[in-house]
Amino acid sequence: MNDPRISVLFPYRNAESTLGESLASVLGQQGPNFELLAVDDQSTDGGPEMLASLAQRDRRVQPLATTEAS
Repeated sequence: MNDPRISVLFPYRNAESTLGESLASVLGQQGPNFELLAVDDQSTDGGPEMLASLAQRDRRVQPLATTEAS
């Protein structure tokens, strides 16, 4: 995204059942340009795939993932 004015940090883990509604709420906001940094904390459900699909359709969405602690 070109020069977003706001970065929204959106951490989640195993939230597939509520992820769609939560993301729709954030993405429905009006105002300055923003990016949504969706940070997956090692989900085992379909949340990461849902975010990847959404990111292909909405360039404000940036899926990220935590790494496993050693």
